[in-house]
Amino acid sequence: MKMKEQNSLDIKILDVDIRLVSGDRKFFYYLSSLFKRYETVFEEEKAIISSFDWQDEFLKKNPLKLCKTADYSNIGPNIALSKKNNGIKFLKKIHGKRFKVDFKISGNKIQQEFLCHRKLIKDFFDSLKGKKQYMDLFEISYYLFYYPFFWFLENFRDIHLLHASCVDTPKGGIVIAGLPGSGKSVTSLGLWNKRPENKLISDNIVLYDRENIYTCPEPIRLHDEGKKLIDDKRLQRIDILNKNTCKGFYKIDEGRKDKCKPVIFLLAGLSDETIMEEMNSESAAGMVFNQSLQGAEILNYFEYASLLNFLKPEKNLFKDRMESLSSLFKNVKCFSLTISRNNPIDSTVDKIMSLL
Repeated sequence: MKMKEQNSLDIKILDVDIRLVSGDRKFFYYLSSLFKRYETVFEEEKAIISSFDWQDEFLKKNPLKLCKTADYSNIGPNIALSKKNNGIKFLKKIHGKRFKVDFKISGNKIQQEFLCHRKLIKDFFDSLKGKKQYMDLFEISYYLFYYPFFWFLENFRDIHLLHASCVDTPKGGIVIAGLPGSGKSVTSLGLWNKRPENKLISDNIVLYDRENIYTCPEPIRLHDEGKKLIDDKRLQRIDILNKNTCKGFYKIDEGRKDKCKPVIFLLAGLSDETIMEEMNSESAAGMVFNQSLQGAEILNYFEYASLLNFLKPEKNLFKDRMESLSSLFKNVKCFSLTISRNNPIDSTVDKIMSLL
């Protein structure tokens, strides 16, 4: 794919060398702001090279109609797939966007080209109405960076992902999982802000192997109420041109850590009162995995991974994920936690800290 003007960013995360390329300046600024702490200048061979650009005339017709004349097979109502040798191409429609992914693998090296159809007139009028641009960039970044990165980690490093928050303390990590809207973020941010020695690992997605939890370098999305939980010095807003949106995009300036060993696991939910009950670790692992599938980013990734797994049919990712999670939880104290809607989060945070 020929880019109109290439802007490339070299980063290194979990010892994986990655090059991100974008023909969109606003998107490149977003990526540069988000991954600044991971930027590297070393000219090492990249494990992942992933490029993105808009294509204004791309896929005017429905992908399913297109694949009747192209080398694609229909595998779902909004997905068409083509596989050749060591590569996969697929067309997909999600959230009103049509895009095309061209994914190639050579040994343990990945190259991906990603095109997204842009409706120029609609986008122009949306911008006049003050509609967010960063939400588009946020969603696109998953297919450009996070999903190929996750797939690489799962297939070559046995590191998997979970819809959860995690805060590290001097006595070990506290992992909080649960359905979307169950209070994970508020609780983890409360724990992070409770004591200066506590460090945030991740707010929305954590990465894990059989022993450790690792950070996922996402931006934090917060309502104004959530922002009040955190010291201003720790967060920096990166969507400075879109401050009228209901949620802001923040990166962490201080107090982040990239790795921890968990000692407490909490399966969170909302209720009228705060209740904490101990759980069997095996049951907790199964419940958190199933609830993790309700997170939109995780669910979309699993679909993405299922397409790419045509290239590595011998790999049983589902089995690897569950075995790693069960091993991780083996020596961790597990609790169910219902968080009161009515009480300040400080009382819940104090109760959690008393478990250490």
